[in-house]
Amino acid sequence: MPESSTEAPFWAISAQDWSSRLGCSLSGLTDGEARERLARYGANADARVREVGSLAAIGRRLVEPMCLLLIVAAIVSGVTGDIISALIILGILLVSIILDTLQEGRAKRTADLLRQSVAVTADVKRTGAFAPVAAETVVPGDVFRVSAGDIIPADAVVLSADAFTSNEAALTGEAYGMPKAPASADPAIVPTTSNALYRGAIAQTGEAVALAVGTGPGTMFGKVALSLGAEAEISPFQRDLRQLGLLVARATAVLAFAVLAANMVFGRPLIESLMFSVALAVGLTPELLPMITTVTLSRGAVRMSRKAVIVKRLSAIHDLGAMTVLCTDKTGTLTSAEISLAGSIGFTGEPDQRPAMLGAICALLGGDKGSLDAALLRANPDAAAGWTRQSQLPFDYLRRVGAVLATGPEGLHLIVKGAPDAVLGLCATLGGQRLEDGATATILAKVAELASDGVRSVAVASLAWPGAVRTLAAGDLSGLAFEGLCTFTDPPKASAPAAVARLLAAGVRVVILSGDDPLVVTRLARLIGMPQQRAMTGAQLT
Repeated sequence: MPESSTEAPFWAISAQDWSSRLGCSLSGLTDGEARERLARYGANADARVREVGSLAAIGRRLVEPMCLLLIVAAIVSGVTGDIISALIILGILLVSIILDTLQEGRAKRTADLLRQSVAVTADVKRTGAFAPVAAETVVPGDVFRVSAGDIIPADAVVLSADAFTSNEAALTGEAYGMPKAPASADPAIVPTTSNALYRGAIAQTGEAVALAVGTGPGTMFGKVALSLGAEAEISPFQRDLRQLGLLVARATAVLAFAVLAANMVFGRPLIESLMFSVALAVGLTPELLPMITTVTLSRGAVRMSRKAVIVKRLSAIHDLGAMTVLCTDKTGTLTSAEISLAGSIGFTGEPDQRPAMLGAICALLGGDKGSLDAALLRANPDAAAGWTRQSQLPFDYLRRVGAVLATGPEGLHLIVKGAPDAVLGLCATLGGQRLEDGATATILAKVAELASDGVRSVAVASLAWPGAVRTLAAGDLSGLAFEGLCTFTDPPKASAPAAVARLLAAGVRVVILSGDDPLVVTRLARLIGMPQQRAMTGAQLT
């Protein structure tokens, strides 16, 4: 990202200001300008971490205290004529190093294959027309277009949007789509940045056109990737092995020299005394220890690979087994990261499948493709059978409702779904009676109660269409009958309670780290069987 952007978060700067800072227009770059900027800013890819070659990796292992001790033992054995012992020691050491190096190489190749499996292109406006280009060639100042299913290629500010939502789970871990529009946003809170697109996020619904302001390592995603690629610190297991190697080396040296000195004091022959001291040193050296640890950890890596877990460093397996506190994410780790329909509540406040059925019809025939719509359709796959769309108003993030005019078993009906307060504002009746302010307040209180328990609500309303079929307009959404609420949750994974129980039984304390509402996290902790559900906010921690 250009240096000038560091004074404020990029989402706090307007598109017009970005146009001036980047020296570009909001109608895109020419091919020549794009090539010049690519040379200036570099490829739109994560910074390459300097890779350690095989020889360097082997050399790094050879300087470990335990390995040095074995090398010295082998040299002494060879010098004193015990060639067989020297070869055995060196052979064991060599096999151990090769196994360790091969495991790291295998993990690196697997990670590279995963990275290469995502070949991304971007629809960029160059010389006045949108055209697909390699995502790595997107530069600051490019105007690009994304629609449902596309991976956002750069950090950007929105220029225009049509019912656009972005799934930012790669950065935030949250499964719900974030509505985006060319509007001002709170620069202090990332999750409310309605005008910002982030590299690596996925377009969920609609279409948007945006101005790229940051690429490659300068993006938020790039900074996270860079931190993950940084050189890892020495693990506790590696540190303990080094300390053990130094302890054995010191003890062996002291004992060998002490025995040699004692033999010399008592007048024993020099060569015989030296050979005895060398034999003692070799006997005290744990030649098989590197082999045992490497083979054992390699076996663990193979078993974990069968469960699709990539082990980059063998020592990490021991550290994982020795943990006492596990800090885990919520969405996608403890939960399924797939929104599901939790319930359907009629206008009486009792369970009723009619709101969910009408919501599914509106989702399918209205062309909505959000995560909540997908959950409605999964729960009611046959709801729209016998219904035919006559007209539609796709979900609009300003009105916060979507509608469809459809003909079905109940005749010609207008079906509307959306945010509860927005839908209630369009309703005139409830259960055949006039919708009073008190009833509206009660429904909204129920929505707030559900939200405090981590449940999201969508309201559904309908109207028996009184006239002929015509194209729907926003003014037609009035005088509706309130049908009820559809509720949604991101449920815990089926395996989460058992996994937490095993961790607790093993003496591991589990801590959930989440940016979600404390009430939502507390509810999840209760559902998965965590014994303590005390939540602390970031402000309380600082």
